[in-house]
Amino acid sequence: MSMTPENNTQCWRDLADQLTPQQVAELEEREAGYRHRATLPEDPWTSWEPRTDRAIEDALLHDGRRHAHDNLIAALMSDVPPLPDAKTFGYWETDDEHLCRFVSTPTRSVDGTKIRVLGAASQLADGSILIAQGIDVPQVRIDELSRDGYMTEVFTLSPGQARNLAAALLNTADQIDGWIAR
Repeated sequence: MSMTPENNTQCWRDLADQLTPQQVAELEEREAGYRHRATLPEDPWTSWEPRTDRAIEDALLHDGRRHAHDNLIAALMSDVPPLPDAKTFGYWETDDEHLCRFVSTPTRSVDGTKIRVLGAASQLADGSILIAQGIDVPQVRIDELSRDGYMTEVFTLSPGQARNLAAALLNTADQIDGWIAR
């Protein structure tokens, strides 16, 4: 990968050598869509989209730069081992204090229900998990699959709270099984 100086970059295609084939295809598809929709009468569903050539180029250049940035950080962080059994890895991101990426467990289903369970956390550059107050704390999410196929968040629990819930569910199920056995 070579680095094109940002001040010489006029359009996202100037960054193509820094992008993956999937990212190039995504930007090409988005560009074709923007250009097609720009020829149509404006409507409330697409009024936020860029409509002029310059606005389209600027939007795509912004996305191309973001992809190139993410790819560079990923290359620099390639020695950070993936977490065992993690399913999803997000791009490395920085905040005021940390370089981290989103990771999640595989989604697990509860047979006969619309309940889905997954774990989520932020992995730090040293491979550890960020333990902090707020949105980045490791969490166990209990979601419900809606009629339209989207996940709706029902509960977000800490790992300790999830263990307490599991124990309460097991105790309650055991009690009901005891009633049935009488």
